[in-house]
Amino acid sequence: RMSNKALDVVKAKVWNTPGASITAELTCKHFISSTLKAPSTADWSNADTGRWKDHPGNFLVNHTVDAQNSFGAKIRTEYQCQVVCLSEAACEVTKMYEVER
Repeated sequence: RMSNKALDVVKAKVWNTPGASITAELTCKHFISSTLKAPSTADWSNADTGRWKDHPGNFLVNHTVDAQNSFGAKIRTEYQCQVVCLSEAACEVTKMYEVER
């Protein structure tokens, strides 16, 4: 098992790679899709991915999706995911919630 210091070094290297933010965005999108009532009806827009300052390997991802609810009506919902990446190919959603507007 990796020590916290070694884990921080790994995450710091990932933090600076362009592929990690793309993987973080896709990981968030997949996670959100798994919670939708009708994921095949989803229309995605306005994805925004940012890094947490002073937190290597951590990303904050915002997605907006229009998808059908249980009644068949298309509803627009904004989501935010907290994502941790240990490599460009290994990211995990640690928290996901709907954004209130």
